[in-house]
Order: sequence, then structure tokens, then C-alpha cells
Amino acid sequence: MNQKWIKRGAVFGIGAALLLGSGLSAMAGTSGYETYKTAIKQTHAASSLTNQGRIVVTDNGKTIVNAKLEVKLNKEKDTLSANIELTGATGTQTFQAYKQDGKMVFVGGDDTDTYHVLPLAEDEQRFGDGDFDPPQHAEQLMEALLGNIKDLATVQELPSGGKQTTLHLSGSQIPAIVQAAGSLAAGHMAAADKMMAEGGQGAHQGHGMMGSSSNAMMSMHPSMKDFDLPALTKDVKVEDIRLNADINKDQLVEHQQGQMIVRGTDEAGQAHEVVIKASFDLSGFGQTTPDTVDLTGKQVVTIERSEHMPHGHR
Repeated sequence: MNQKWIKRGAVFGIGAALLLGSGLSAMAGTSGYETYKTAIKQTHAASSLTNQGRIVVTDNGKTIVNAKLEVKLNKEKDTLSANIELTGATGTQTFQAYKQDGKMVFVGGDDTDTYHVLPLAEDEQRFGDGDFDPPQHAEQLMEALLGNIKDLATVQELPSGGKQTTLHLSGSQIPAIVQAAGSLAAGHMAAADKMMAEGGQGAHQGHGMMGSSSNAMMSMHPSMKDFDLPALTKDVKVEDIRLNADINKDQLVEHQQGQMIVRGTDEAGQAHEVVIKASFDLSGFGQTTPDTVDLTGKQVVTIERSEHMPHGHR
């Protein structure tokens, strides 16, 4: 369980690393980049916030993934809650997670009556001062790799006193590193889909660090086949990227949205156009109280750490 990624994910939501929470969302031009970077740091510094988001994935116009989420975070109280609704080919599933009382609590998926509890080590229970700050070396590396792409963004002053940063990349404007990341992601998607089709044995191996609780945790994970994701294996190319961020007058990011179009073919030669859209609204800065769950009378399963899952690993 990588606690640091859980906490960073709470800020921008699932999928933010694909479109909005990574270097892609920091590709604004010289002034836009500084505006966005300042706003991100200011947002990270908020003692609490609420993030409501949605991610939609379509394949040749057909919706194959529809995800809704609400994450509440309070760093002063070292608590968070997350509610996720996933709709795929086989229907809709819901998942909840809570950080409370020095534990992580998970429920949902195929077993909505069982609450899986992971006791946290002492240093995992607290949100550290730097847990939400973008790594400086990663920021510098991304800037170097993106080069002049940063100059293609625009910044607009809003009547409210805030700003909007916008970036649109298409065709040859998309840097090689993004193309490589898209192809790599498509390859992993294809491999995971194949493992699931063969019974999921390979996919389960990746959760071995959970020890004897691996199967219990896997029951809460939607399988790749539930979303009918295309396995792109040939001519995979990122065709279009659109990113926007709305920053209020207090230099806080209130809204982020992005779209990525990926084209490629599967092993059968079928062409696919996969469109990923993500939108996140952030609010409740300094005023958010995460939800909690009362485990009294509930069916509780304690997740035991194996020797491969050391305490304090975040």
C-alpha cells in the first residue's frame, strides 16, 4: 500500500496523473507556467479540501468507463474519505475508503458487507508537510523534456479576478515523451486485459505484497474486462491533448479538466479512437471534514502486512 500516492491522489482524484496532476498540466507558457505552479503549491498548502471529479472513457464513440468520485481531505486531522462509483460493461460498482483512527478502511466492489481495515504505522498516520508537494527533480525534468511546448499555452484573466490556463496540443506538437507514455500505457492495458482473460493469475501476482489478504483486496478491484477496454497493440499514437485550469483570486485551483485522444489498432486489425475526458472541481478549502464510518457491528477483516509490505513505506 503506497500511502504517499493515496494522499496525492486525494488532491486531484483518480486519473489526475494521466491528464492534470502530472507535468502535462504544468505545460503552460512562461507566465502561465508560473501562475499554475504557484496555484498548485497554494492548493497543496490548504489544510483541507473537497475534490469532486468525473472520468469518462469512450472507444469509437461508445462509453466504456464512467467514473465519479468525491474525495475529502483534512491534513490537520490526518483524515480522508473517498467515494468512487465506476460504471463499465458489467454494470456499476461503488467503493469507499476512509482514513481514520490510525487506520485505512476499504469497502465496496463485490463484497459490500465486509470492511477491510489496514492498521497504519505511526508515521503513516500523519500527513507530512511535504507529502503533497510536487517533487522538485520531477518538475525540473519535465520542464527540460517539454522544451518549447510550454510556449503554446495561453493565460486569460477572468472577470472574477482569477485566471484560466489553457493548453491545446495536436499532431507533431505532442512531445515524444508523451507519445512514449501513451504507447506504454496502452501496452500495459493490453497485458492486463490478456491476464484477466486467462484467469487473472498474473494480475493477482502484483498484489502479493498484501500477503494473505491479497484475494480479499482483489475482490474490491474492478477487473479490466469489466470496462471492455481495447487492447491497442499497433500504431498507437496520442493525437490530441487539451488541458484547462481555473484559478481563483486567492490563487487556488478550483477546476481542472482535460481530454486526450489516442488512436491505434488491436491485434485483429480493428482501428480504435479512445477518448479520455477528466474533470475535477475543488472546493471547501480549509473547511472540509471527511466522512467517517462506524465499524460497530460491521463485518471487519484486518489486512495483515507481509514481510514484503514494511511499515512506514509510503
